[in-house]
Amino acid sequence: MRADLRRILIAYKVQFRLQRIVKEIVDKGVQKYQFLPRARNLVWALLVQALFNDPKIEYYCEEYGKGLVVEANYGELLRDLASKRIRFLVSEATEDEKSRNALAESKFGFLRTKAIFNRCMAIAYDKWGWKKLTF
Repeated sequence: MRADLRRILIAYKVQFRLQRIVKEIVDKGVQKYQFLPRARNLVWALLVQALFNDPKIEYYCEEYGKGLVVEANYGELLRDLASKRIRFLVSEATEDEKSRNALAESKFGFLRTKAIFNRCMAIAYDKWGWKKLTF
């Protein structure tokens, strides 16, 4: 296994703040993001990609990737990424007519597909140059 264990750890720790992060995004626009609790895995995957694509990834690995404790500063970092990046990605990725119709009919299954993740990553690539990165 050639993976950086610190990256695995910072990705793992996202889950402990995920519910709070999703709630904060929903609170920023209840009508617009009401579906987001159904897209928790999407938010998690995008947060991991946001971390891995950040130029400060080595700092994050050193600071937050050495123990199992979820540091307060790490929670702040995740909330900041969710607020400034993730919510806009998900919003833009669900603006097409097919997605809006599915959301209106409370059909949330598409939020758990690879297609929506790929759409979000394509948008992130266009906006910020993100690439799909692994551990």
